[in-house]
This record gives sequence, C-alpha cells and structure tokens, in this order.
Amino acid sequence: MPAPVDLRFTPAREEAELREYLGADFEMRRLRHHREQLQAEFRASHGEEAFYRASEGYLYDLTAFAMSGVKLPYLQELVRRIPPGARVLDFGCGIGSDGLLLLEAGYRVEFAEFDNPSSRYLRWRLRRRGLQAPIHDLDGEVPAGFDAAYSFDVLEHVSDPLALLGQLERRANLVEVNLLAGGDDQEPLHHPLPLARLLGHVAGHRLHSYRVLHGRSHLVLYDAEPASWGARPGSVLRVVDGAARYWGTRGRAAALHRLAIARRRFAEADRATRPAPPAVPADVYDTDYFLHRSAGSQSWHGSDGAARDPLYDGSLELARLQPGEAVLDLGTGRGELLVAAVQRGASRAVGVEYSSAAVALAQQTLARAAVADQAQVIHADVRELPVPKGSFDLVTLLDVVEHLSHDELAATLREARRALRPGGRIFVHTFPTRTLYDVTYRLQRASRPARRERWPRNPRNQLERTMHINEQSLGSLRSALRAAGFANVKVFPGAWIYTDFVPDAAARRVYHRLARIPYLRRLAVADLWAEGVRR
Repeated sequence: MPAPVDLRFTPAREEAELREYLGADFEMRRLRHHREQLQAEFRASHGEEAFYRASEGYLYDLTAFAMSGVKLPYLQELVRRIPPGARVLDFGCGIGSDGLLLLEAGYRVEFAEFDNPSSRYLRWRLRRRGLQAPIHDLDGEVPAGFDAAYSFDVLEHVSDPLALLGQLERRANLVEVNLLAGGDDQEPLHHPLPLARLLGHVAGHRLHSYRVLHGRSHLVLYDAEPASWGARPGSVLRVVDGAARYWGTRGRAAALHRLAIARRRFAEADRATRPAPPAVPADVYDTDYFLHRSAGSQSWHGSDGAARDPLYDGSLELARLQPGEAVLDLGTGRGELLVAAVQRGASRAVGVEYSSAAVALAQQTLARAAVADQAQVIHADVRELPVPKGSFDLVTLLDVVEHLSHDELAATLREARRALRPGGRIFVHTFPTRTLYDVTYRLQRASRPARRERWPRNPRNQLERTMHINEQSLGSLRSALRAAGFANVKVFPGAWIYTDFVPDAAARRVYHRLARIPYLRRLAVADLWAEGVRR
C-alpha cells in the first residue's frame, strides 16, 4: 500500500479562482443558487448535447461541488491504491478540481473533456497554478496506458454507462467510478442508472473497494481486466454484501428484490465471460511431448535444460528485442525464450503456459539459468492473461497459433494487444503452414495417377492431427492479426524446408527448387513469421 498522500483541499481557492477568471461577470448569486440556475439554463437550452458543450452555469455548479468536498473521499480511496508519480486519467473532468489536487500531490494527471466553457476554464487554471497537463478532447482520441482512470459524477449523465465503463477499462489498469442511485429529487440532467446491472459488471473484476457514500453514491474501485473465474466469488460476495446493506435500509422486501436482480446479473455476467474449455486439452501436452516431440526438445533434454535451440535467440533477433524491454511469451513451453530474453538484456520476461507439465519444466529452466529474479512462468490460459494492461514491449508466440482454434486465436491476439504498451510489438512463428499440405502436396499428388493411388490424402501425422487444429497461410495469419487491432502487419515465409511427409525423393526435391523462386517460395517453405504493432 502506498504511503499516505496529503491532498491540499482548499475550498476558498475554488471560489477565488472563479472570481478571478470571470472578473466583473462573476455573480455570487449564481454560486449560492448553483443548482437552480443550472436547471434553468438546461430548460432554456436546445437539448442535452448542446447544453453540455455551451453551459456557463456549470462553472458555478462544479465550483460549488468542489468547495463542498463531496468528492474528497473518492480521491482519498484512489491515492491509497496508487503512489505519486502514477499516470492518472480524469475522464469527464469538468473544471478539473479533482485532477488539480492530484497534480499538486505529485501525480501525472491527464484530463479528458469536451471543448466547452469548463475545459477552457481548466486550461486557465493550469496556467494560473503554473501546472502542465494534457487536456484531451472527448470528440477526438483519448490515449491509453494509464495506471488508473476515474470518472466521478459522470455516469448518470450518459445514455450508456456500461459503454463508458468499457472506455475507462480499455485505457487503464485500475478504474474508479461512483454510481449514483436515483432519489426522490432526481435531477433532470441525470439518467437513472441500472445499478444492479452495473454492480454485476463490476463483480466480474477484482474489486478493491466498494463503499456507499453520501447516502446513495456507490463508489467502486476495481481492476480494469476481468478477473479469472476462480477470483470472482470474492468480488461477487463484496458487491452482494454492500448492496444488501444499502437496499436493506429501505425495507426487507425491497432489499430482497434488488438482491435477486443483482444475483441474476452476476450469474449472467459470469456465464458470458467464462471461456469455453480449450479445443485441445492441456493434458495432451504432457512431459513426454515437451521432452521428445516438441520443437527444441533435443537440445533441452540432452543438456538437462542448460542448452537451448537456436530458434529462441534467432526469434528475438528477428523481433529486434532491445535492452530494457519487457517480454511476454505466450505458450512458453519449457521456458527457453524467457532465459534468452533476459540474457539478451530484457528487463523482465514472463511466460504463460496452460500445461502443468510445461510449467514444471519451465521453472526448472529458469532455476538452471539463475534468472528467476527477472523471469517467471504463470500457469494460465492465454485467452485470459493475468497481466496488467499495457505492461509489455514485446509479445511472442512461437509455434502456438496452430494449436489454437480460430476463436481461441482471436481471443489470444486480443489479449496480446491488451498486454502491449502503445507502440509495442507482437512476433509470431508458426509451423507447418496450411499451404504446405493443402496446396503444394495436393498438387503434387494429383499430378500423377500413381501418386493418387500410393500417397495418402492427408499426409499429417497423428500428433499433427490431434494438436494442429488451425494451420495458417500468409493471408489467414495476416487477417487474424489485423482483426485483433494490430497495425503495420507483416507476414513472411521462413527458411524451413520440411519434406518428411512426402513419399518419394523426386517430389521432395521440388520443394527445394520452389523455395529458390521468390514468388513461389510460399509454396515450399514450411514456416511463417509475422509481426505487428499496437497503436
């Protein structure tokens, strides 16, 4: 837990700055009656959107709220979780009072708001206080990669609060919002929030804090990434317990009704997000497979884990790994790439593997190389990576994509993109290609009647038929990476001429001849490399 942070809350400063900014136009009456004057301005406006983009009354209304200290407990909850120096997004910042407190406490705050009188006042306040911070226009692109994002007293103003939560979750590792329950004095500017549905969504994440403040403001602080299935019950219980206490104050019958809705929402959320079982069960990849049949096994097994196949260092060379970069290896197997990455200057290397046999071997590899302080292996599903958003510079998948179904690959690539920092790279190797078997082999088999009789229709061995459920071509791999949101995608043939499956020597020589012709090379080479960039 970070050390206590002093937030220098000074109500008088809020009023003084507004007076100075407005000069002779400042009206104390509008500050004292901020609520009434704001509602009158809204009734006279040409719709909700026009109101938010032009309202001068919000300067008084937001100043009055800042002076009240209503949101100070929200900020105190946040600074208990993240230290000064953390990068924080104030989304829907208004006049920026919350973010200014954090800026002055040493946080790297960025603001997001429409171009309106409130954001123009915020720019003046930053200059007045001698502070610098970006203000992003909500009509444009708001960046990602934040340690935390918060949005206070904003969700009740939007038509789709779940979509707004999604925007925050895509941009930060930690999210804090308050969900304002409806009251007898429902503001005309407030949309009724589907509280049970929103709490059900939050319960699908690791929940750090849930408090009800000021009678009806449900403050939640949670991890942006959905929790693993095993970690969700704790969050569900905390939400249900808090909801019971809140609705219980309004009568037992109402509380039970609300809880029934909430529990149904929790169940729906969990069913919707729980991944299907892997297309290839993890126990297929046993110790024997990793010691005798997978790529690089001969080097590893022959040295008891001390040596590694050149594939791993060669892959990092092609991926242009730079000293100090963080590497995430998906389907890490025995973990050789993690050792290679650390020895080539990576600041840290993390491997993810769902086979328990592989995890045990990878831990042996790390221990043998004495890199366990900079490298680790995580036993997890690559479709649900237990890593923070935007925390790696390079993600590698070596001989993994062919083992994943189409849907599994799509989910894995989306997770890989999430794990990368903006500008981070993905690097992929796959063997064998679909073209090798389904195009070149079939053409050779069909070219002569004798071959049609003697050559098998499907040349794949039993291991390939069991495990290689999604072989790739140049086009399919390129499409998969682009569909996952990667830019600057490049897919190119490797150098591996694999002909063990071809029944006669004359036909095997054809692959070598084709490989020497640039525009026919893809028909002969057995492997593909691919790379892309997260924007």
